[in-house]
Amino acid sequence: MDSDSTSYNKERDFFDTAYLSFFGEAKSTSERLFNPLYRSSFDRALRFIPRSTVQQRDICETGCNIARYLFYFKELGANNAIGCDISMGILKRALQPHHNYVKNVSVSPGHIDLVQCLAEQLPIHDEAIDTLFCFRSLHHFINKEAFIKQGYRILKDSGLFVIVEPSGSNPFRLLANRIGKHFKYLTEGENACVPENVLDTLEKNNFDIMNISYYNMLSEANVHLGELSKRYSKTLYVIISAILLFTNMLDALLTPLINGSLRKLSWSFVIIARKHAPTRTEGRASLSRPLPFP
Repeated sequence: MDSDSTSYNKERDFFDTAYLSFFGEAKSTSERLFNPLYRSSFDRALRFIPRSTVQQRDICETGCNIARYLFYFKELGANNAIGCDISMGILKRALQPHHNYVKNVSVSPGHIDLVQCLAEQLPIHDEAIDTLFCFRSLHHFINKEAFIKQGYRILKDSGLFVIVEPSGSNPFRLLANRIGKHFKYLTEGENACVPENVLDTLEKNNFDIMNISYYNMLSEANVHLGELSKRYSKTLYVIISAILLFTNMLDALLTPLINGSLRKLSWSFVIIARKHAPTRTEGRASLSRPLPFP
């Protein structure tokens, strides 16, 4: 077995087993505190996604995990939604009827399509997708350029490629990675991407960069604080709300700096790129092989 196959298997096994515990019933005090916050962390990226990238569009998400975004995007008005992930266990979890981790439960599992596959081998027809999303998954992919080439293939002419990633240029990420791996919240091969490397690879593969935004740690911490403020007593709610007011003000002051001279200290980044192509082929979002689910 080659090294790539070994790495893929480790990623799949992690998400099939250990990762599923974040979405199950909490069995300890730490799980009761951490798991809801971890699930709420999925919403961090939604703050940075224009609705125009979703509404009335055929969309696909690679590394879709429990499909939380896809359910939400269907609620926002996406046409067809396809989710791809390496883990069969996590995809089956997404299709369970009582998915309290879903953003809006009015959208049933039957409204999205899920398929198990590698991001570097997407089973989707050429030029079938209007917007391709990749939320905090690119750093899991073994061959990132192969995935980006797949993105170019499946996107329609002028289709959008939206990438949200933790920033590998921040030196504190190294510490965060070590802590995460020690407590088994991260896989062995999980290392954040450097924004400039992602930009270079996109441009090399005929994508025009429409926008890149950098965010500091407070932009993400505020989501967690907001979740905490909903879960505890009135006294704690007042305290956390006061902290949240202060951190929001600080975040507003830091954001221009993080997008300027201090971008290497950004905690995450969002790229919106457009496929550069001379012609457009219309087509409905569809899979080139049958789904593994009914």
